[in-house]
Amino acid sequence: MAVTAAMQAHRHLVLAVSAALLAPGIAHAQLVSIEPIAPVEETDRIEIEPVPTAADAIWMAGLQGGLIDRDGGANSPYATFSLTRYRQQTYLRAALTVYRSTLRQVDTPLPSTYYIGSIGAGGNFNDWVLDAHVSYGQQRYGLIRTAMTTVKSDYASTNYVAAGVSLGRVIRPAAQLYLTPTVEIEYVDTKSLHHGFDLGRPVEIEVAEHIWTGAATLRLDRTFGAYEQNYFGIAASHHRTNTGLTQLYLASPGGIAVGGVTDSGKPFAPPPEGGDVVGGAPAGLVLVRTPDNWQELEASGTIQLSRRLWLDGQLQRSFGAIAGDSTRATLGFRLRF
Repeated sequence: MAVTAAMQAHRHLVLAVSAALLAPGIAHAQLVSIEPIAPVEETDRIEIEPVPTAADAIWMAGLQGGLIDRDGGANSPYATFSLTRYRQQTYLRAALTVYRSTLRQVDTPLPSTYYIGSIGAGGNFNDWVLDAHVSYGQQRYGLIRTAMTTVKSDYASTNYVAAGVSLGRVIRPAAQLYLTPTVEIEYVDTKSLHHGFDLGRPVEIEVAEHIWTGAATLRLDRTFGAYEQNYFGIAASHHRTNTGLTQLYLASPGGIAVGGVTDSGKPFAPPPEGGDVVGGAPAGLVLVRTPDNWQELEASGTIQLSRRLWLDGQLQRSFGAIAGDSTRATLGFRLRF
């Protein structure tokens, strides 16, 4: 009769894109490490590659892959290729992210593949860390699989636009320790696809989503190595958004969302408290949009494998999200050239 739909995909996609643009590094307190070459006698000289000076630009290519494991839901893999130009204490980065998502609307999975291009810039300005990025791409809908059949959606794809900015302060409580409180805000403009049944009649609704998300993060990093070229860090953050969940419900004669059952007979709960009824649904159905807030814990690190190669890893866990909690793991390599 009606089916619910979550906004998890957009929240996780923001995380995936942000991870590619804002990481790795100690909140850009240390953008890149280049080992100095000691002088040698003329008779001992060998041909070596010149070491860039502080004024030279440094280019790095990165490749990251990860998996988002939703509690009680399908896994979502993603991959990102990035190209970064560092110059002194600033950087400019371009990235391409491919993200596979499956939203489960009670008994109906709605798969989508996102192709997102992003540009980010920022740096460290007297221990004030500023990062900003913009993203544009497409969400391409896949086949809709129900308990009875597999059908093609009437909608092929939708655009995805996002922008975000973060500001932090690097504090050095001790040697090789960096404490960085950060605040950030993100805006996403896209659409969500909802599939359901009204009195046995299949319906599809594409809903415009204008999502604002804010976060406050406290991060602690410890560097290792003679030139602080390796690091390990932990972080805790609190997030709030105006759109944590968008759901399709049966409507009472007065237009109030009520509980109900799907065509397969599986019941679902009434709308969460705090949800707002929004328009755009056919007669007999109503859309409910619910804000959300949640917490995240993260551990990450970087190891310099050679003069030109770095290994980056990240593990993140969310808690208390209405749309559902998840675990995200990322592994990547960066190559300086």
